[in-house]
Amino acid sequence: MNRSRKRPAPTPRPPLPHPEIGAWGLLLFYALLPHVFAVTAMDIFRLPKDAFAAGFILLLAGHFVLTRRFVPRRRPAAWTLLLWGGLLYLFVHCLWAGREDLSWPAFGYVLLFCLLLLMLRRLPGRAWLQRIWLALGISLSLAALLGVLESLGWFPLLERRTGQLLSGRVTPAGFIGDVNSGGFLFGLAALISLYGVMVERHAKLRLVWLGVLLANLTGLAFTRTLTALGATTACLAGWLLFHHWWTWKHKGRLGREIAILWVGLLVLGLAGAAVGWRAGVAQRVQTVASQMARGDWNVATAGRQPVFGITWEMIKERPLTGRGLQSFPQDFFHVRSGTDYGRQAVLINQPGAFRQVHNEYLQIWVELGVAALLIFLLLWLWPLARAVRRALGTTDPEESYWLALQALAAVFVLISCLTFFPLHVSSTAAVAMLVLAGLERGAFGERFEGRTLAQLLEGRPLLLWGARAPVVLAALAMAVPLSLLQWQANRELGIAAVTLEEARSSPDPRRRRFLAEQAAGRLDRAHERAPYLTDYYNLRGSACMLLGRHQEARDYYSEAARKLPSPEVYTNLAAAHISSREYEPARRYLSTALLYNPAYEPARDALEYLEKVE
Repeated sequence: MNRSRKRPAPTPRPPLPHPEIGAWGLLLFYALLPHVFAVTAMDIFRLPKDAFAAGFILLLAGHFVLTRRFVPRRRPAAWTLLLWGGLLYLFVHCLWAGREDLSWPAFGYVLLFCLLLLMLRRLPGRAWLQRIWLALGISLSLAALLGVLESLGWFPLLERRTGQLLSGRVTPAGFIGDVNSGGFLFGLAALISLYGVMVERHAKLRLVWLGVLLANLTGLAFTRTLTALGATTACLAGWLLFHHWWTWKHKGRLGREIAILWVGLLVLGLAGAAVGWRAGVAQRVQTVASQMARGDWNVATAGRQPVFGITWEMIKERPLTGRGLQSFPQDFFHVRSGTDYGRQAVLINQPGAFRQVHNEYLQIWVELGVAALLIFLLLWLWPLARAVRRALGTTDPEESYWLALQALAAVFVLISCLTFFPLHVSSTAAVAMLVLAGLERGAFGERFEGRTLAQLLEGRPLLLWGARAPVVLAALAMAVPLSLLQWQANRELGIAAVTLEEARSSPDPRRRRFLAEQAAGRLDRAHERAPYLTDYYNLRGSACMLLGRHQEARDYYSEAARKLPSPEVYTNLAAAHISSREYEPARRYLSTALLYNPAYEPARDALEYLEKVE
């Protein structure tokens, strides 16, 4: 007797209510991020992208929590466990290192972008990742256009209050922040746009992707950033090999389409050579090659080669444990000026201290130890290997192409980490998370399944969830205003710095004092809003010097030297002691500044002055 019962057909699950609100929010975030900049003092402080990113990501995270899009899986994937294990290691390391004023703000920064990564992994389908890349590419195309115009002198956006125009290499146009960031973003956007150019079926949309490709390649050329140019060239070579294999496998021939491709590449290559020549890429490559031929790797690598050497010596002192998150800027100054191997290295004549290694692998190792470096490499290389295998094995041509470009984008990031710090800058870190999310989703399969809010709450006390919502909203109500305060503090610091420059150059004592008081007021307001901004102490000391408060200036400079030492800070501290006729400590501080940078002219001039007055 057959006792089997026929099971009822499962009820189809309707999609989550408004599942695309969070996706549209992420798209808007990436479209706006390149265009966030400070109206004043753009050339002095990093643009306030950190505050914008923090506020926007927290708002989006609140939406994802309230719609229960962050529900953990019952059996988390191994890669996800590795991610959480890395965060736990980072938390324990911050407790152990005992450098609270440095480590915990940096730990919050890491958590912020892990939230962004989690949201990108919860997007309802691969198509949304492609939409975000298209929106980012279009936004960067506009930034590239304005940046090229600014570089050619046709769009002088960067202007100080004194009327001085800043020109030269693309920043681009103040929208991205610095040359390395611009090259990184332009190169990635150009690389991903190859998917739309080659695979997109809609003709008009394919033209849009082509425009994104050309615009971002132009912006990349005008940055003249050799790291980004080299990474892009290597990835394009890999893409070309893959495209030939992909065409042969999925279309069975290498005829007309490959011929058209090579004609297009020839035209693009000639146009690219002309643009590169106009942008000065050839001249820059020739200069660097001639320096390297003479053995001058210091200038050829923009001063990074000796920094790598000093960092390696620092690593050998604590290879397993590291020195503490965000401790490098402080420790590098003391190692450079206080050790024999640090002083023997020849740095280029740069005014300030190196605040980053310009190599993510070395910086992770020196700050967090070898275990953190291994976790970081696994988080990237594991899905990279899986994505390559799936790209070569899948029978779906679109999936194969998408996975290959995600893998090449990851290679681009890993190459850039050799001579840049993309994970330490909010604009580039956000795009690196976009690459990592696409790589992980492609490597381990699409895991997200949309469910209704009622199904997610099924079997759970509604009162419990009702108690969570006010907590989430209260946390957001506290966190988002903090981001706005940081933005305002950054603006006040920038205006105060420009005001102090104007005060120093003013011949009128009364006006000089008036401007110094104005700057001091702005600096105090900035400190009230964001007390962790270390630039405050050095600027506040300069304001006190202009006001004749030498003892107070010395206290501020001393705090600046403790938090973020540099030749400028030590020279300023020496000047405060000279004003109080305390010549011996002034000589000691000037010697320290010159041990770090023997070519620092203000310190040399102050030392010559001491020899005359003593």
